[in-house]
Amino acid sequence: MIIKIERKITNRLYTEGKIIVNGKPIANTEENTCTMLPGGIYHIQLRYAAEHERYIAILAEPLKGMLHVPNTLSKIYASGSYLNARKHNVICIGEPLIPGALTKGGKILSRLIDRIEKAEARHEAVSLIISDDDVRSVAPARHWFESSKHELV
Repeated sequence: MIIKIERKITNRLYTEGKIIVNGKPIANTEENTCTMLPGGIYHIQLRYAAEHERYIAILAEPLKGMLHVPNTLSKIYASGSYLNARKHNVICIGEPLIPGALTKGGKILSRLIDRIEKAEARHEAVSLIISDDDVRSVAPARHWFESSKHELV
């Protein structure tokens, strides 16, 4: 199973993109520009939190041929904004709400987790490809400066 994140728009606060599963776009993405993983190919797995909540872990050890990524664990997370992405070291998925924020990601994340579970049950490798090929720089949306000045240090 191939999951791809195509980054499209970036600025100093957040990076927006699309998440594509086996060639079909399923949602938008938001990442904190300062903490996002570099473009490349990663292994991913389902993991379970102590409260039995399923989540998608992005293993920070890159596949061969890539530069070493610091040993951190990133996750794919439902909805949120670049602030969630920065605080929790996650890639947020969902439908666009405003520039830099997503909504309605819970159902999308649940369906993606179900698809990964089925792939793992078939002993199929699940990879994440992060692409920076078509990314363009834009200015951050003004509302982030007005509503959270203390967060922008």
